[in-house]
Amino acid sequence: MQPKRILVESGLLLVDGVVSLLSRQEGLQILETPVANHAELVRTIGLIKPDTVILEETSGLNNPQEIMQILCNFANLRVVIVREGVSQVQIYQKEQIAITDTTDLSQVV
Repeated sequence: MQPKRILVESGLLLVDGVVSLLSRQEGLQILETPVANHAELVRTIGLIKPDTVILEETSGLNNPQEIMQILCNFANLRVVIVREGVSQVQIYQKEQIAITDTTDLSQVV
């Protein structure tokens, strides 16, 4: 089984702590990279093709409209925003489900 590829924004203290915790887990490939802006993040995601991207809330890369644009362009991607001082993360992901009858639709809602 291939390891899950996790792209993390490098050089930020909180994300460095997350990397330290995740690096102990088997089945994860942690890829750290500096990301200066949204365009660079999109380019990096296209090159690395991670399963998950972890960003720090204070980095300026957590604009919901930009995250939604990223999710529209990259299938099966999860974006996790870590927040300093709280035991909470924001998770963004896109999910597509084929609807073939009313039962499928009722399960989605």
